[in-house]
Amino acid sequence: MSSDCPAEPDAATLEAVAQGIDALVQRDPGGRGLAWWAEGSDLLESARSLMAGRKIAITTGFYIRSRGVIETDGPPGAIVLAEALLRMGKEVLLLVDEHALPVIRAGLDGAGPVAGGIPVVGLPPGDSPRLRQVGADSLSHIVAIERPGRSRTGAYVSMRGEDITPYVAALDVLFTDPDRTYTTLAIGDGGNELGFLRVAERVDRYTGDGAKISCRTPADLALFAGVSNWGAYGLCAMLSLLTGVSLLPDAAHVRKILKAMVASGAVDGVTLEQTDTVDGLSIAEDRTLLSRLSVTLRKRLQGRAPSVPRTGPLGDTALLWSWPGGIGTDTSRAVLDAYRLLRRDRALEEAGMVDVVPSYCALALYFDPARADRDRLVDRAETLLSRPGGADAPAAGESAPPASIHPLPVLYDGEDLPRVADRAGLSVREVIDLHRRGEYTVAMIGFRPHFPYLIGMDPRLATPRMDSPRTRIPAGSVGIAGEQTGVYPIESPGGWNIIGRTNPELLVPIKPGDGIVFLEVTECNPE
Repeated sequence: MSSDCPAEPDAATLEAVAQGIDALVQRDPGGRGLAWWAEGSDLLESARSLMAGRKIAITTGFYIRSRGVIETDGPPGAIVLAEALLRMGKEVLLLVDEHALPVIRAGLDGAGPVAGGIPVVGLPPGDSPRLRQVGADSLSHIVAIERPGRSRTGAYVSMRGEDITPYVAALDVLFTDPDRTYTTLAIGDGGNELGFLRVAERVDRYTGDGAKISCRTPADLALFAGVSNWGAYGLCAMLSLLTGVSLLPDAAHVRKILKAMVASGAVDGVTLEQTDTVDGLSIAEDRTLLSRLSVTLRKRLQGRAPSVPRTGPLGDTALLWSWPGGIGTDTSRAVLDAYRLLRRDRALEEAGMVDVVPSYCALALYFDPARADRDRLVDRAETLLSRPGGADAPAAGESAPPASIHPLPVLYDGEDLPRVADRAGLSVREVIDLHRRGEYTVAMIGFRPHFPYLIGMDPRLATPRMDSPRTRIPAGSVGIAGEQTGVYPIESPGGWNIIGRTNPELLVPIKPGDGIVFLEVTECNPE
């Protein structure tokens, strides 16, 4: 990550957040008894270890013998963790059984082009030379997510007691290699997963028949979750806190991975049905968890914006400051707080400032070169940005209220409403309700004059841009692109998903930092 990333929170804060994340991901909807045997989770230590990693292998895939294919728990978590590690600049590969290759590759393709480029190594059953070669390939970590581990008898056993040994590559040998130089990390939900030796005795006591299924292979670090995918999501959340950048997936992204896997044959490990569910749970359970993790992160990451470094001149008439961490709601709010602060400062006006223009993660200060005292501008602006807001600054973790609130009446009849609904796993009515209930702030004005880019949309509505942009989008069209929503002020080409329309004349007075309220109407030409 960039050296400009925010400083890591203090130890007490990190421990408190880790405990909160553990509590969320260890909810036990399947009655696996985590409260009895899941002790000693290493969430914070695992995240810190991965932060220092270089090349990380992730292994997943639990074979369902009666259906002849792997289950849906494990691979989605492995894929989103791999994506997070790639964003952190790590090298990543996946290790899976040869028979699981079609399902895993389908999931990667469903995740998109970045994940589609992750190398996947298919391994034959048992202890093979190829497996040994992987272990010697300069790895810093091996992470197992919902991966079978050897029981006391040496067999690989499912929660149903089925022996699946003939279908499993013996990755345990990589975890027990006395000469290894990499760290091993295990994530699971039942006690029979690779790396769960530390809880084997407790699993045995809880299940009664546990001696037959509990894993007897150790791992350096272990995470326990109500669903193994959730353990990966929790780890992404912890990595987000350490890096200062949100690495969490949204439920729509997870659903896309899941649907692609199921289309390739994967089944629910509990119901044994070929449905886009995990351990008998719908995507709504993931959505709820990811939303709660997102709220936890937002509370912790807001207020962590660093003193922004001056990156130098922007031409001959402007200065530019940028925030590290890339585009994100928290960064935008920090930029807007700085924008409000600078534009109202009389000392900057006296020094020659003529305008301040925010973007998602940068702020430009324009000045009149004929009268500006450039050094005075820089000193004053950086003094203000080092202590945003002075005495009237918002409290830590909060953002200043919008300057003005603009109601926009919207007729929700856009042609892409079904696409947004399908991707989110919602009805069209639910999409409309979520969109109109959002609390939106104008992050910036761009693309076209008066085009407001809005933050604050419910993450469940996030939808990628159209693969092929339209040549004509009518003025007033309300659209969604990724995690942002906005309104086209004039007719123009565009690739946003159109969900409705409003009166474009209402956009003229809107400024960065203002609030937007969408009001649903039923007239054909909302005014």
